[in-house]
Amino acid sequence: MNESLNRTELSRLIIESLEGGISTERFTLLDRILAEDLDAVEYYNNFLDVYACLKKNGDMFADNFSNSSDTELDMEVWKALAHVENTANVVHIEKVPEETQLISIDRSCVKKVEHTVSKFFLVTAITSSAAMLFILLLVLLTPDAPPVVARLTDAVGVVWNDAELPMAQGSELRARNVTLLDGFAEVEFNDGAVVVIEAPAEFDLESDGQMFLWYGSISSVVPERAKGFTVRTPNATVVDYGTEFGVVVDDDGRTEAHVFKGLVDLRTGPNPRVFEQSRKLTAGQGGLVDNEGKLSSRKFRADSKLFTREVPKLFAREVPSPYEVAVRKSKPLAYWRFSKNQKSLSNLMKRSAYSGNYFESVRFEESGPDLGGGKSCSVMKLDGSGGYALIKDVAPVDIRTGSSSIAAWVRLDGNGGQNIVCTSLTPGPGLVHSQQLRTNNDGKLEFYVYTKDGGMYFVKSKMYFELGRWYHLVGVVDKTRMSFYIDGKLEGDFEMPALQVDDYTHINIGGWAGNLNDPDRIHARKGLNGAVAEVSQYRRALSMQEVETIYKAAKGSE
Repeated sequence: MNESLNRTELSRLIIESLEGGISTERFTLLDRILAEDLDAVEYYNNFLDVYACLKKNGDMFADNFSNSSDTELDMEVWKALAHVENTANVVHIEKVPEETQLISIDRSCVKKVEHTVSKFFLVTAITSSAAMLFILLLVLLTPDAPPVVARLTDAVGVVWNDAELPMAQGSELRARNVTLLDGFAEVEFNDGAVVVIEAPAEFDLESDGQMFLWYGSISSVVPERAKGFTVRTPNATVVDYGTEFGVVVDDDGRTEAHVFKGLVDLRTGPNPRVFEQSRKLTAGQGGLVDNEGKLSSRKFRADSKLFTREVPKLFAREVPSPYEVAVRKSKPLAYWRFSKNQKSLSNLMKRSAYSGNYFESVRFEESGPDLGGGKSCSVMKLDGSGGYALIKDVAPVDIRTGSSSIAAWVRLDGNGGQNIVCTSLTPGPGLVHSQQLRTNNDGKLEFYVYTKDGGMYFVKSKMYFELGRWYHLVGVVDKTRMSFYIDGKLEGDFEMPALQVDDYTHINIGGWAGNLNDPDRIHARKGLNGAVAEVSQYRRALSMQEVETIYKAAKGSE
């Protein structure tokens, strides 16, 4: 303890604070002593333990004493005793001679008195110390709330991954990870940069002038005072110099920067200060860092149509179904939904990529499966005569592992072999790698894989399909194991040899990619006679739990 302050003075300060009679100056002195002197803190804690115990026992004794009639004394008796003592005669006592022999005491007969500690005091002390320790740890270990780095200035049709995230305009946003599942959000950072985010997107709000975009697309307007606003991605960094620009990031980290006004610096790697390559991009220019973190040598024309540069004022999108929310959370490469109001097939996960077209006799109906909460969906209705949807140049397979997944809802209105969804190499001469959800001629559902070396592998359902009934089908390839799920349950799996896969393929919905000589035609004899809805493609293998979770989101679909 500080030598300049003795224990007596510290005790006085503590007592004054405990009994409520301490002044502001002396309380400030006590607070400063405890903040600067660890010995004083230890003394303070011990003092509190003893004080609490003595106060409790003292109160009990006082109560007992005040209630005892045997201890009441008459003040007159005390006065009389005092008078006798003052007026009594002097008594002379003879002096004891020095030679008088002193009485010898046998110390061996003296018994040592054992001092015991009160159990009550011991328990009280331990309990108090534990309580003080808990409070101290709680204060030290409770993390501070993340700082407020931005605010939500506009939001339309927004569905966050966390229900606790704010929806109201003007709400403060703290530094944290956020996933926007649906809708549009406008965020203004503390430094003044305004960012419009279009779902689906995952991002981190990092600081007053920096964010990390894991995937999705954003557009940004950066005023003069916010120069240096930075967007980091898994493989690149975009540093602004007072401009308007857009950034789009694929699931594999491939990053594009499009400049509408001003100047940005596109750098390789997620560290804005440590990078191997960089390129200045001016108005009208675009740049690319690929999924391996390499800066493309070519510049291209910026395309403002790829981005939403302001939150739509009139946005009539309905609240998504539980099934749609579950699919979006699973981050598919593409998610295709059908609508009679669309002339082409749009990818909900990224409007600018993997869009398709319809061919021949295609109709749309509002007769889809229940996707949860009583919400249905539009379907593509085919009669088996050759109608289909075609999405070109998709990269649905992880080229490193050969893993992929495809899911769809299907209703069969006719028997026989029919193709529901098919992925295959861009049609041309030679053998191709193909994966298909289909029916066979025996009236069973089937997941089929055809390899470039001529191998044919399939897993088929145990039961025969029923006409007019909706089924949720998922085909999964996990390296060399293929698995087939029907209505959220594993129907069967099979171990294949190592696959030879291709980077880019076509995806056909409702037909068979059997005519290799015409890339815009599908062989009609394998066309679907029925309806298909909610098709999603993954560049990875879905787990059994993920398949079950997605299916169960569609309440009432069984």
